[in-house]
Amino acid sequence: MDNITIAHISDLHIFKNKDGILKGAVNTFEKFQLVVKNLQKKINDIDAIIVTGDLSEDGSEKSYQNINEELDKLKTPSFWLPGNHDNFDNIPSHISEKHVLKSIKLGDWEIIFLDTTIKGVDHGEMKANELNRLNSFLTENKNNHTLVCMHHPPIDVQSEFIDVLGLRNKKDFWQVISKHSNVKGILFGHVHQVVSMILNNILLTSPLSTCMQWVPLSKEFAFTTKQMGYQVLKLKKTGEILNRTILV
Repeated sequence: MDNITIAHISDLHIFKNKDGILKGAVNTFEKFQLVVKNLQKKINDIDAIIVTGDLSEDGSEKSYQNINEELDKLKTPSFWLPGNHDNFDNIPSHISEKHVLKSIKLGDWEIIFLDTTIKGVDHGEMKANELNRLNSFLTENKNNHTLVCMHHPPIDVQSEFIDVLGLRNKKDFWQVISKHSNVKGILFGHVHQVVSMILNNILLTSPLSTCMQWVPLSKEFAFTTKQMGYQVLKLKKTGEILNRTILV
């Protein structure tokens, strides 16, 4: 397997009831269905789907069943990590065993899934056990290209209301990353907008939400329902990552 192609989706905010409305503005399940239909057209070219958190809005068992039923239509493996609205304790075991893993290997690439959530709050923190797991993983796989996946952004995105809700211990995270040269990309969600930048030769990127977007550069909370989408990333054998946004 030379190049690996991944679909990166995030911030679905699915409710227990499929007619649930987010912020009084958008039916998140209907929007998610449109994203899945778009993915169906491209699925022959996609090796895996990574979902970087906030799959659910209410953390209910039924919301995860709703998501699983839709993603099963794609017949492509998908891997989930938690966001601040999620409660992965409510995911049925047969779904969790399939989608909620610590890490995977795809071709020449190692991919690790991290938990940055703190129960009951919207901001994130990478606890000591996760930092230690990340450090050990990067050490053990020092000769392989690595993709790090998390929900909360490890960088500021120049939006005041978002940045206070990001990863609180960014410095601790970057201290671990700085020890290793095999990290080629960091995927995250939470910001409901496209972020794509190179920092220390590492691609940092988040996709559009599948339902609504937070307005970039905002000081106060503001959203738009005019866009939705996801990312497609090509992980090359050389360690290069090609990234594009798909609008739905």
